[in-house]
Amino acid sequence: VFPAAATPDEPWKSHGTPKRSMEPIPEDLAHLLEVEPGTGVLRRRRVMSPTTDDVPFDITDSWIHPDVVEEVPAVAETNTGPGGYLDRIEEAGHGPLTWKERTRARMPTSEEARLLRMPRTGMPVVELVRVGRSARTGDPVEVTCVVIPADKVELWSDLTRHETAQWPVSPVTPDV
Repeated sequence: VFPAAATPDEPWKSHGTPKRSMEPIPEDLAHLLEVEPGTGVLRRRRVMSPTTDDVPFDITDSWIHPDVVEEVPAVAETNTGPGGYLDRIEEAGHGPLTWKERTRARMPTSEEARLLRMPRTGMPVVELVRVGRSARTGDPVEVTCVVIPADKVELWSDLTRHETAQWPVSPVTPDV
């Protein structure tokens, strides 16, 4: 999944001040982080876009497991240094982290539509949810949810024919 307006080396900026707060984690994300729904979890929120764009491109919410926050208090700091909070988690012995990502389209919440300044009503968003797991324990250490207006997303996939496919194709003869 690639944002349509972004390239890998494009600089990004924050819209407003990134936020950190302890909040009850939503039920669908609680399951992925393997905590009880409503558990107080550190939420890091950023509303971002490429530096050339004045309209927010995405909302990124990262929910960091309470055990990790206790073990690695630096993840709750405003400035987590080079590599951000993910590097701090890896440096604490959980690296290298691995991720599994789910992509789906859905309708935005009213808060998401407001933060993203979505110009049209009825436009869906694409939601990417990544679950980061510790190399040491195999347990989830963070769940990140990225919400992007659907008109700013392009999906690309590399597809390969199965090795049993024959090329050139043999002529097909009808059964008689």
